[in-house]
Amino acid sequence: MAVESDDEIKGDRFFKENSYAEALTIFEEMLNAYDDDTPDAEKNIFLFFKCAACYEAMKNWDELLEIASEIIELEVGRPEGYEFGGLALFQLDQLESAQQILMKGLRSRDMGNEHKLLLLERLHDVDEALLVKAKKAKQKIDAELLAAEELASNPPTLIPTQSTTNIFECPICLRIMEDPVGLTCGHSGCLKCLETYFKSDAGHRQPECANCRYDLWSLEGCSAVSLCCPCVC
Repeated sequence: MAVESDDEIKGDRFFKENSYAEALTIFEEMLNAYDDDTPDAEKNIFLFFKCAACYEAMKNWDELLEIASEIIELEVGRPEGYEFGGLALFQLDQLESAQQILMKGLRSRDMGNEHKLLLLERLHDVDEALLVKAKKAKQKIDAELLAAEELASNPPTLIPTQSTTNIFECPICLRIMEDPVGLTCGHSGCLKCLETYFKSDAGHRQPECANCRYDLWSLEGCSAVSLCCPCVC
């Protein structure tokens, strides 16, 4: 194992003090010192582990997943990349992918009992979450099927609204209209009721529509209407 530099020791101290952002800044600056020509064998793999630990402590799951992939590329046979990657995918609710990467990690070479136990524990958590997810999905489907069956066996009864029932009613006599006539305001009434209404108000005040109080001058120009329900025509 390589001797730790002063910066790395400083980053470790920040991490132990729960100053994860400060520790991460130091570790990332050290990683950024590597350029594209730096051989993988010369890179300090433990710097990657420390960055990953900071991301985990900060619950930055996207960044943790990214650096876990880098760790796996650098050290294919080591379990740490799979441990971090499985955790990140689990927290991101990508359960199937988490299950796959943890299973790959269990096949890693030179894996001690501590790493094996951690991988198994995380795999157990993923399996439990998958079971819960599947159970909820089944409950949702069962509820939808039950609702569909109830709807098919007990179809809803359509009850006419007040506006639908009143459309056939004369606003003057309050009965079904006879010889209905359409007024200029758009409302209707019995021809006889309207004639009587105009005669009774003649010379006293301006006749108004019994529905909307629109000023009516005469029945001239008013035409007969058909009693046809607008909801079915």
